[in-house]
Amino acid sequence: MAFGKVLLKKNITAMWIVQECKKQWERMGFQYTYSQLADMAGKAEKFYAIVDTEFEGFYHPENMILMIQRYLRKTSQNIPDDKDVGQIVRIIYESIVLQSVRALQMLEDTTNQKVDVLYVVGGASRIEILNQFLSDAMQIPVLTGPAEASAVGNAMLQAYGTGQFSSEEEIRKNVRNSFPPEKYEPRSKEEWAIQYRKYKKLCAVC
Repeated sequence: MAFGKVLLKKNITAMWIVQECKKQWERMGFQYTYSQLADMAGKAEKFYAIVDTEFEGFYHPENMILMIQRYLRKTSQNIPDDKDVGQIVRIIYESIVLQSVRALQMLEDTTNQKVDVLYVVGGASRIEILNQFLSDAMQIPVLTGPAEASAVGNAMLQAYGTGQFSSEEEIRKNVRNSFPPEKYEPRSKEEWAIQYRKYKKLCAVC
C-alpha cells in the first residue's frame, strides 16, 4: 500500500492471449514482432468475430490459436485460418477492448463515479490501434504511460523512500516528464456499441 491508498482493480485476460498465439506461430516457423502483429491487425477485417477473453479455455491451452478456433466454432462465428495472423490478432484486440468496457462499467457501478480518462501503461501502451479502439469504444480520451510501468513504479517508490521525492504529485510529474504520454481521442461510437451488446450476450452464454 503506497501513500496510504488501496487500489481497486478488476483483472481481465488481455495480452496473454496474443502472447500465446505468437508462441504458436513461432512453433509453426513464423517470426513476428508485436509491432508487426499490430500492423497486420490494422489491415484485417473489423468485427470479423469476437471471443470472451475470460473463457476458461484461454487460461492455459496447449495451442491458443486452436482454442480460439474451437471457441468460434462453438459460438457459430467466422473462423479464420491459423495462418491468418492479422485477423486473429484483430479479433483478440477487439475482444480485449469489449471486455475492458465491461470491466470499466463494473468499476463505475462499484464506485458510483464516472471515469473521464483512461490511462494505459505497460506493453499495451505501445499498441496504437488498441489504444484508439479503447478510446472509441469507451468514448473517453486515452493517455498512455510507461511501457515498463512496474519497473518505473518500483523505482519511483524507492526514490521516495530514500527522500529523493517528497510527494506523490512530484513522482507523477517526474514520470510525465520522463515518459511523455500519447493521447487518443474518441471517434466512432455506434459500431462499438453494437459489438458490445453482442459481447454481453456472448459472455452470458459462455
